[in-house]
Amino acid sequence: MDFVNPDAKFVDLAALSLSGSLVPSVPTQLMLKYNPPKLTIVYHFEQKQNQQFYHDIFIDKDMLAHKNTDEIVSHLYVTEAYYFNPKQIKRTQLIRLVNMMQ
Repeated sequence: MDFVNPDAKFVDLAALSLSGSLVPSVPTQLMLKYNPPKLTIVYHFEQKQNQQFYHDIFIDKDMLAHKNTDEIVSHLYVTEAYYFNPKQIKRTQLIRLVNMMQ
C-alpha cells in the first residue's frame, strides 16, 4: 500500500493510522507565509531521515484578528498534535511565529 504521493511529498495520515504504520514525525523547519496566513512544517519520519515531507497549516484570519497569541498557539498544539510535539517545537517559537502573522 502506497501512502505517499512521490510528486507532492504529502502524507495521508488517516491511511497510515489505519494501517498501523504511523510513526513519529521529526520537524526540521518551519516556514511562514503571510497572505494567506500559513505555517508549513518540513519534516521527516524517524526511520526515513533522507526523505522530507511538507504539512501546510492554514491559519484563519479571523482567529488571528480576534484571539490572543496564547489561544492560537494552544489551538495549534491541540489540532496539529502529530506535528507539534512540544519537545521538538517549543512554545516560544510558535508564539514568535504567530506574533509575526498578527
